[in-house]
Amino acid sequence: MRIKNSIIFATIYSIVGILIGIDIIYKMNESYHLFIIVLPIAFFITSIVLWKFLINKPTLIFKNESLQSKFIFTAFLIGIISHPISFLLMILLSNVIYWLPFINSYDLINEPSSFETIFFAPVIGSFFSLIMYGWITVPCSIIIAISVSFFNNCKKSQNHNL
Repeated sequence: MRIKNSIIFATIYSIVGILIGIDIIYKMNESYHLFIIVLPIAFFITSIVLWKFLINKPTLIFKNESLQSKFIFTAFLIGIISHPISFLLMILLSNVIYWLPFINSYDLINEPSSFETIFFAPVIGSFFSLIMYGWITVPCSIIIAISVSFFNNCKKSQNHNL
């Protein structure tokens, strides 16, 4: 059974999300503790969606590019776009938790978010997030993509030699 490159990349990149979530837990107050759950999920979703549309489906942008160039560019975008997706998911999850009657959500959210907050908080939050953690997420995503590309090429050469 062959595991798709997108799932391998997304799983490893989700581990980066877990590590950043652990770092956030130790540096921030209690309202940020949900990030250890949100980051790996957002990183995985972002990876799968962008990988599907930029690598698996042929587009006009990447028509003549090598597969490794596609991997690196997609990983760069994933490293950046995963930040606003994380904040959007965090806001939506906070709102869901607010309305659940059996969870004490006072440490997390005092009132449900307005539509303005849902749209502007990911932009503002991801700006600061990219400053604080973008220097980790972008290079990690590129390194993971290069590794996936390398192992993909090794598999192809092994299969070709058989």
